[in-house]
Amino acid sequence: MSQPRKGDGGSVAVAVDRDKGSQYAVRWAVEHLLTKGQTLNVVHVKPKSQTGSNP
Repeated sequence: MSQPRKGDGGSVAVAVDRDKGSQYAVRWAVEHLLTKGQTLNVVHVKPKSQTGSNP
């Protein structure tokens, strides 16, 4: 996986759900992947219901 250089624009996406670990994932992405000029896309993931009911 290549890392974009500063100023190249681009984006970083992080999938999150209701789990506390999602907060850490976003923070980690900001601190380790995101560079100046990039966009952070946070994608909320809603797990399927385990009860088998329809939406």
